[in-house]
Amino acid sequence: MKTLQLVLALALLILAPIAPGAERDFAAGRWFRAALAVDERHEVPFFLWLPEDDAKPAVIRNGAEDINVLFERAGARIVLDFPHYDSRIEAGIGPNEILQGEWRKTRDAGVAVMPFEARRIAGPGEFRRFNTTLIRRDQPRPLDMPAARWKIEFAESGPAVGRFTPVFGQPGAAHIVHGTIETTTGDYRFLEGVETIVGPGDRGLTLSVFDGAHAFLIVGAADPAGERMTGNFYSGNWFHETFTAERLAADDSYTLPDPFTEVALTTGDGRLRIPALDSPRYRGKPVIVQIFGTWCPNCHDETPTLVDLHRRYSNAGLEILGLAYEVTGDDDRSRRQVERFIERYNIPWEIVIAGTSDKDQASSTLPDISRVKSFPTTIWIGRDGIVRAIHSGFAGPATGDEHTRLLAEFDRLTREIVEAP
Repeated sequence: MKTLQLVLALALLILAPIAPGAERDFAAGRWFRAALAVDERHEVPFFLWLPEDDAKPAVIRNGAEDINVLFERAGARIVLDFPHYDSRIEAGIGPNEILQGEWRKTRDAGVAVMPFEARRIAGPGEFRRFNTTLIRRDQPRPLDMPAARWKIEFAESGPAVGRFTPVFGQPGAAHIVHGTIETTTGDYRFLEGVETIVGPGDRGLTLSVFDGAHAFLIVGAADPAGERMTGNFYSGNWFHETFTAERLAADDSYTLPDPFTEVALTTGDGRLRIPALDSPRYRGKPVIVQIFGTWCPNCHDETPTLVDLHRRYSNAGLEILGLAYEVTGDDDRSRRQVERFIERYNIPWEIVIAGTSDKDQASSTLPDISRVKSFPTTIWIGRDGIVRAIHSGFAGPATGDEHTRLLAEFDRLTREIVEAP
């Protein structure tokens, strides 16, 4: 991907000559291969569908997931809006009928900006997500991808587990890979990529995801035996770290630390003392406390589960309390984002803006637990006010069986606090 900064600057000044009314024909009812520039050599690609009907959403496709996105069109300009993440893409038709613009996202360090471009394609396909040399089905697969699990160690973020599965298209198609990476704070959601040729006789794995909040790129190179990988992880254009990985045998039971043991209660009497819980609304009732942020994709994955639990157990007295930790200290912005979050999931419970997303700051507001290691952190409290369990992070739908097991455990814990006297 050539440098987009210069191209973007020119495109904002001069749009390619397009016949009147042709903008709609160009950008309506079509698939695009879109990409966000990390730097001059790396990009985060994804598939994008722009609808013919302006009243319908656009669609972003990552592997097995389609994400509906608010969409606006004004002549040669388009806007893809992710209000729940306080981010948006604005672009116009530039030279050679390429959509060009930028993605802007509010972060704790200010507003992040990444150059954006998109080119029309016939549809999502094996050779279009990554512009690289691919392994085809008739070539050997040293990574042995079927149901492969990888033990990963990130240089800064620590241990993780990669779960990757090949997805085959037509005969001769590349080895497309779907999957996710589980960490001790949550998962990377729906990754999609390809097995690639990264050097003479060497194979690699390249994956990406973009969902309005995450803009992740993973580039790995395997040893000749396909048993180990080294590589680089990019989060947007603001964070980079290296990793090493080892393919786990099919019977290897390696797992990450139990998320129910990552955060401990520090009080001697088993109680969680926060001002919001002093309200008569919660006295003598079973309560789930969700420590979250509206900016957090794993929190968005968890919240529908809590909505379902509240629907099924509220008649038995269940209450849920949300403690929101937002990316800025701007009270007006925080309230706006929480209101959007409530509307998005039709949340019936109370949400209190409790602080910022800095984990040290968040931990200081909750001295009765050892730390806030991840967002979300979920706490189950019985009718007697005693904490029954604390869960750190959330394994979302992309983790498959792990997600299913976690939903069952959430249900078991909720029934326990609801049914206990």
